[in-house]
Amino acid sequence: MVEYPQFTELETELRTMRRAGSGMLGGDMWEKWASPHVSDEENAAHDREQARLRAEHADAVERLESRVRELRSSAPEVVRAWALAHFRMLADFINENEAIPESATAVSVAQGEQREWMRVHDGELAYVVQNVFYVPIDAGVYEREFGLIP
Repeated sequence: MVEYPQFTELETELRTMRRAGSGMLGGDMWEKWASPHVSDEENAAHDREQARLRAEHADAVERLESRVRELRSSAPEVVRAWALAHFRMLADFINENEAIPESATAVSVAQGEQREWMRVHDGELAYVVQNVFYVPIDAGVYEREFGLIP
């Protein structure tokens, strides 16, 4: 159940940032491994796509930071509840993985993200940069909490 309708709005921007960031990371790999072996046209197309992703990411950051500022003034309980929803998702991840020795790094990353989400809760940060490599998003839980597919 989406606790506040603004969750979907906030998460749309965070999701845009995650997706653009993933594309930019893929672009880094392209530049390292593929770029020397493809045509100038392919490299130019890649460069255009990377520029588009950087702009998309920057625009989403700006929109998210602006909306969080607005909500902190008009409805601070929304931002606090949004942070707590992320904290709960991370707690679920930690509980499911903390007994698995191979998951120690992932659990540590999740615990760090929990601390950062508490900083969002406390008004110190606007959002948390999520590490979905170590802490994958559970699509079902995410959809329930935020009304979106990750």
